[in-house]
Amino acid sequence: VPRTDAFMIDINDDPLENIQEILKQSFSRIPVYDVDKDKIIGLIHTERLLESGFRQGFENINMRKILQEPLFVPETIFVDDLLRQLRNTQNQMAILLAEYGGVAGLVTLEDLLEEIVGEIDDETDKAEQFVHEIGENTYIVIGTMTLNEFNEYFDTELESD
Repeated sequence: VPRTDAFMIDINDDPLENIQEILKQSFSRIPVYDVDKDKIIGLIHTERLLESGFRQGFENINMRKILQEPLFVPETIFVDDLLRQLRNTQNQMAILLAEYGGVAGLVTLEDLLEEIVGEIDDETDKAEQFVHEIGENTYIVIGTMTLNEFNEYFDTELESD
């Protein structure tokens, strides 16, 4: 998931507003940054957030105390190496770092598995419409559509450079 599309929260924002935003999402893990999205300080696991909220009251949660250590990897990592690191560190998500240390995005174990075996739909997945026909042989294609999805939709065999 590119950084621009990733849902993240700023630890300095109002905690109750952060919690409300988290609960609107369908993600189990949310990256948390400190002012700058290149400074990810941890991950919030929604299950842990709910447990803390019910135990001590949502208004009393100290988000910093329930952060989990993120796994940082270079964005150029090979898939097999990333799978091995995720398994060895018992993580479901990795933060991808660009060449000079900025955050490029994130990848989940589900993302990797879907690249290998194809789409895995679950109860939180929503069908995304990448292609809109606006006329005869005229389409608008959403920029986040992958080349594989494009080829499948249009029955083509385009290759990337």
